[in-house]
Amino acid sequence: MRHLENAFVRFAGYAAAAVVAAGCSGTSSTGSAEFDVAEQVLDCDGRELGPVATRAALGWTDTASLEGSLDVERRVGRLAEAFAACGDRRGMFSVVYRPITHRAIQAANEGAFEDAAWAERLIVAFASRYLDALHASMLGDDAASGWRRYDELAANDGVGGVRVAATGIAVHLLIDLPHALVEAKSRGAHASDFERFGDELVGVAPALTAELETAYGVDAGPLFRGFFLGEWVDTVYGEGLTTRFVFQTVRKKAWRNRWLMDHGMGGLAKAEMTASFNTVDAAFAALDVVGALDGTQQPPSD
Repeated sequence: MRHLENAFVRFAGYAAAAVVAAGCSGTSSTGSAEFDVAEQVLDCDGRELGPVATRAALGWTDTASLEGSLDVERRVGRLAEAFAACGDRRGMFSVVYRPITHRAIQAANEGAFEDAAWAERLIVAFASRYLDALHASMLGDDAASGWRRYDELAANDGVGGVRVAATGIAVHLLIDLPHALVEAKSRGAHASDFERFGDELVGVAPALTAELETAYGVDAGPLFRGFFLGEWVDTVYGEGLTTRFVFQTVRKKAWRNRWLMDHGMGGLAKAEMTASFNTVDAAFAALDVVGALDGTQQPPSD
């Protein structure tokens, strides 16, 4: 009898997952995908998503059914909740991305951008790069190289959690953003809106720190103060690294690489993006070793 009961529970779980996945292809009366983590049967396999949760997440990351920026926000939120509930470190970036997406949409709704349609395209294209990579990873397919690196680090318990999250941020800014700008049909006239887009996101660092600590118990405060704001990176990895990666510089690189891709110089843009990411990846490795990313040990002052 107990075997029959367990079999029924498993069957119910898989059925629920099928409903979740199907809901991502269908829409509600408001045009949004119908799914809510709190109402679904989700499972964990150790510290990873179990088969039911994985099937649900595959539905949430299927960009073929994506229906705009509000749908992006809902999906990213559900991914963050599901991964965090299992302690699955692959979800660290979704936890980071949730407040970023929220603020971008909020800014658009407040009329921060001259071309609101462009802002909507950029939000969706930017998120789709991440969702597509996560979808491919969960299927065992070949994700983009930067996201492969992220997956490797997430699976390695010897790597600090803050480094995992920081690597996701680096991939998304250095590699995904230029491609998203192309996909959003960005032109020179959008330069001022792009600056505003970045300015709006700078202010979410405290929210990112709080959400990571709540979801995974890691303190990313030193990362955002020291690396993204440039307080101490040069003292660890050599003079000049900060100026190559602080957020303002990253934005300029993304805009330039967008221009290169739009003008038939995609190979040059790819080389620049790869080199930038490899530099930052090496820097994060050095910072992680000395405990500088999570503040367990401050970088030397001399």
